[in-house]
Amino acid sequence: MKSIRNICRILLGLVFLVSGTLKAIDPLGTAYKFNDYFIALHMDFFIPYALLLAVLMNIAEFGVGFALVSGYKIKLSSLGALLFMLIFTPLTLWLALTNAVSDCGCFGDAIKLSNWGTFYKNILFLAMALFVFANNNKYEKSKTGDILQWAVLLIGALLPLLLQVYTLKHLPLVDFRPWKVGNYIPDRMEEVPPTVDYTFIYKNKATGELHKWKTAELTSIPNLTEDYEYVDREENILKEGVPAEINGFVLEDAEGNDVLGDVIENDRYQFIVFAYDLSKTDMEALAKMEAFAKECAKADIDICLVTASQAEAKQLMAEGKLSMPVYYGDATPLKTPVRANPGLLLMKDGYVLGKWNCQNEINITLAPAEVRINGKLAQSPQQKLSE
Repeated sequence: MKSIRNICRILLGLVFLVSGTLKAIDPLGTAYKFNDYFIALHMDFFIPYALLLAVLMNIAEFGVGFALVSGYKIKLSSLGALLFMLIFTPLTLWLALTNAVSDCGCFGDAIKLSNWGTFYKNILFLAMALFVFANNNKYEKSKTGDILQWAVLLIGALLPLLLQVYTLKHLPLVDFRPWKVGNYIPDRMEEVPPTVDYTFIYKNKATGELHKWKTAELTSIPNLTEDYEYVDREENILKEGVPAEINGFVLEDAEGNDVLGDVIENDRYQFIVFAYDLSKTDMEALAKMEAFAKECAKADIDICLVTASQAEAKQLMAEGKLSMPVYYGDATPLKTPVRANPGLLLMKDGYVLGKWNCQNEINITLAPAEVRINGKLAQSPQQKLSE
């Protein structure tokens, strides 16, 4: 029984550690997921606090896992794990029943589960949390002093805090999203349609008898059109389709013309400044990007601003604070490519070559039709093959 108790404690702790770490890698992504929940639950008044809540939850989740795995403060950590599971298990049942939010975000962007899969997973870990909590007085007490235990746990809580502070100032250390450097974006915007076959239903004109034939069988039926009357067809899915990794991403100019292909598949260097909401954008960083855009123009390199804030963009252009081309899209997809507002992305031939938080110093050197990152020539796979 002792072994079972320890296995449950460690497994439960590892789940919390992994979940907390994966979300702490991308606290903005967790905050955006919180926003989805608040909107679905009609609790919009919590949206301004989404980032703070995300940071605190990631720290708490990591801390509970760290304590369970280390064996320190089992009574407190087992209570924390149980409270987490008592809150999130009913929530994920609601998600499974309503599909109000497509993905729970339990493991950030690293691991995607269906809503029903998430609920079943939570049922399992709720049972483990109940077991660990019910047996918390049976675990061997640590020989480490109480003060040292708290010191170790404090360090454990500081780790996700420092990770999130770094990420918010820069970019996630690990990018699990489809826009990560090196990815070919056009392929990730295409869905794989399902493989289907059809069963055709025909009625014998003479007898009224119904017949069902597969597509391949129709050519072998003699006098099909003369002797039989078409009634209906049934669709049979042989293989489920795969949705596009990047959904709902559109880019239009001020006249509503589609410019997505021109930007994403540009065979020249293409810088994209992402500022999904200009009312929340760091204007000092945006001014730096405007100065950078002038350097791009001198080097004959393309750059544009992408935003969902059409009115604000027009105001900035009227004030002479924005001269680079501006394209428009939906705010939600525009949050994904770069976890910064504003963020900078470099593309060529459909490939992501680099990304930066515009609030930081960016080591990019421009020359006529040439971009160097940290002194190294930025190249797409097509460029390398052509050399």
